[in-house]
Amino acid sequence: MLKKIILSMLSLFIFCGCSSSIAKTSVSQEIHDLEETHIASDYSLIFQQYDLSTMASTKLYSENLPVDEYNKKLAIIISNSMENLYMICLNRINQDMDLLYQYSDTYIDYIAYLSTYADFYNEDNDTLKELLKIGDISSIKELNSYKYADMMLIEALETVSGN
Repeated sequence: MLKKIILSMLSLFIFCGCSSSIAKTSVSQEIHDLEETHIASDYSLIFQQYDLSTMASTKLYSENLPVDEYNKKLAIIISNSMENLYMICLNRINQDMDLLYQYSDTYIDYIAYLSTYADFYNEDNDTLKELLKIGDISSIKELNSYKYADMMLIEALETVSGN
C-alpha cells in the first residue's frame, strides 16, 4: 500500500512538472557562482555609473551657471545616467535570456527586476526627452524610471559597500 502511494505521488510530480521546478531551484555550484558573478558585475557597473554622474553633477554645480542652464545640463546628466543604466540592464537581459532555464528562481527574479527598469525606461522615454528640453528636474524625478533607477542605485551601493 505504501509503495502505491509513493509511486502515485512520484507520478503526480512527474506529470505535473513539479520535478522540473524542484531541479530548477537547486542549481549547480558552477551556475550559482556564475549568477553571483553576474549580479556583482552588474552592481559594480551601476555603482560606477552612479559615481560618474555624481562627479559630473558636482563639476556642473561648481560652474555657477544660471539656474535655467544648470537645470538643462543637470537634466542631460540624469538622462544619460538613466540611459546607461538601461543599457546595463538590457545587456544582462539579452546575455542571459536564452539560458534562463539553467538559472535559479532567485536569478530569474533578478532578471525580471532588471527588465522592470527597462520597461519603465521605455515607457518614460518620450516624456524624458520632452522634460530634457526644458530642464524640468522635478518632473524627471517623478518618472517611474527615475524612481526605479534611484532604488537600483541604492541597492547597488549597499551591495558594493557590503551593507
